[in-house]
Amino acid sequence: MVGAGQLTDLVVIQQNTTTADSQGGRSSSWSTLARVWASVTPSSASEQLIVQAVQSAVGYAVTIRYRADVTPSMRVSWTPHQHTTAKTLQILGVYPLDGHRAFLMLTCGEVI
Repeated sequence: MVGAGQLTDLVVIQQNTTTADSQGGRSSSWSTLARVWASVTPSSASEQLIVQAVQSAVGYAVTIRYRADVTPSMRVSWTPHQHTTAKTLQILGVYPLDGHRAFLMLTCGEVI
């Protein structure tokens, strides 16, 4: 069970938006949907062989208060404590915690 006092990380939930550019094309950018308090914890780690180089992949569990507007097409920007650089986490899944609408669990993978 998660309590509100455990949400100690400030994260930014971002959504991809597309706009028309001046040449008649479309450009996409990430815009802020919301800034919310969260609990961010590493949930998994693995190594992958990508184009003859080994890269590590870290999974995260991000717990936030319930919101109906968060989807797997979004991402989370999070700056860990004592760091100055934000990590970008792609949302892979969105689940109500314990089947209730009090908190959401976001399963995420770090975008490298």
